[in-house]
Amino acid sequence: MTNFARDFDVESANKNPPMWWNDLLSLWRPSGVPAGDYGLRLAIRKGSLNFYRKGQSVAQIEVGPRKGLCAEIHPAYLFDDFSANEVLTDENTPYAKLRGKRVSWKYRDAFDYDGPDTLHRWIKKAERYPLPGKSANDEEKMRATEKKKVDEVLDLAEDAIDLELADKGLRVDIACIEKDSRGLSIAFWEAKRARNPEVRAKDPNQPEVLGQLRRYDKFLSDPKKIPLVEKAYQTAALRLVELRKYADSLGESYPLSDNIRATAKDGVMLPALSTARLLVFHDDPTDRMWETRDHPRLVSLGIPMVVQTKPSPLRFDGNS
Repeated sequence: MTNFARDFDVESANKNPPMWWNDLLSLWRPSGVPAGDYGLRLAIRKGSLNFYRKGQSVAQIEVGPRKGLCAEIHPAYLFDDFSANEVLTDENTPYAKLRGKRVSWKYRDAFDYDGPDTLHRWIKKAERYPLPGKSANDEEKMRATEKKKVDEVLDLAEDAIDLELADKGLRVDIACIEKDSRGLSIAFWEAKRARNPEVRAKDPNQPEVLGQLRRYDKFLSDPKKIPLVEKAYQTAALRLVELRKYADSLGESYPLSDNIRATAKDGVMLPALSTARLLVFHDDPTDRMWETRDHPRLVSLGIPMVVQTKPSPLRFDGNS
């Protein structure tokens, strides 16, 4: 993550934008606001944005100096008869592009974007899992369920500033701004269902999730990388404020949290906490093994953890 950054050219994106840009931003629901039937989550990347629906990316947005705004969209959302068998594998499926009002994909005829109803159809397809023509294994199904549960938490967790962080083998589910007596900081959360084998390893001293968290901790303790992370999320906060101002001008207004707005101010210090945390969804009351064996094991290993039996605001009090 030597090039870790969170930034987007909001000014250029908002100059004479196409209809779909305004439609996407009108559906953006910041953390702490329920997503409802069509609401999207927004995450800033390095020079791009992602809009998510229940953890599935609906569109990735880039803006160029000459061609302007471009959205990349999975073709499964665009065509009722799409099948993953049309291409070699899902991972190698080239994304469709939306520029101006024209949608193009190399395997099909181009067509026009036709307003909010078009976007609503894409969003509902993004909620489905697996994609047409592709079966999902147990691990993929587990991950899809966890993503949906993360989105339910985001309905209530108003200070989340990023989700689905991924870079060079590291992946974190949520980045969240926190405030205590020392000021603002940024914390990272990995989310798992209690049914996930990664928190229920055969070796009681080395559950797989412990290795994940240690890799995050190593990264967050690197003095060369910490300043990049801190600067990235200060920039992300500023861009979120700019995007929210524009989105609110389109119609209904939705607030960003006070902590995210405070992070966007000049001179604010935003230290990154050096220990990543674990969020566990214990959503199966019949799962007694979690309560009697697996949860106590994780506690004994000193993993900073929050266990939720139902979606709740994301707060850490030092206990698990």
